[in-house]
Amino acid sequence: MVTTSREAAFKRRKKGISFEKISQGILSPSIGGISATTIKRWWNRYLAQVGRTSIWVAGKLIHFGEEEDLLRLHSKGVNSTALDTLEWFHTLLQKYTLYFQFNPSMKGYLSFLNIHLPAELRL
Repeated sequence: MVTTSREAAFKRRKKGISFEKISQGILSPSIGGISATTIKRWWNRYLAQVGRTSIWVAGKLIHFGEEEDLLRLHSKGVNSTALDTLEWFHTLLQKYTLYFQFNPSMKGYLSFLNIHLPAELRL
């Protein structure tokens, strides 16, 4: 349940919604409310981890036989921000899930991806 809540928070934050407003909008019967501070901590960890995780996903795509230049899919390349890399990550993730015929609307990307990732890269 927490992974689903985190993914919902990340989607909202990516849209520019404040941590406080996200906190007010995410309630779960099993975990109750989530503080804005917790959501901010989750978000900062997510942004810090997404670059390394993107490289792992890109490597797996190459291993699966992907021939597209995956680095060129990154919008900003070398001078990127964490949000630019986050966009690249989502592009890679869409390609990655196709290999497994995974429908993200059922469980979300993070639950699916965290099963595949090494422990140190889990989001």
